Amino acid sequence: MLERKSSKGNLEKRRTTFLIIGFVVVLGLVYAGFELFAPAKNLLT
Repeated sequence: MLERKSSKGNLEKRRTTFLIIGFVVVLGLVYAGFELFAPAKNLLT
């Protein structure tokens, strides 16, 4: 008798969702890095 994997453990159908979440997290980190380490603008001059 063949043992089959359960469909609950299959992550292939959510692969694009995880990919998009990963892109959003990475882009957020890049944006935060640029905001934190950018030189401060002097708004008074």
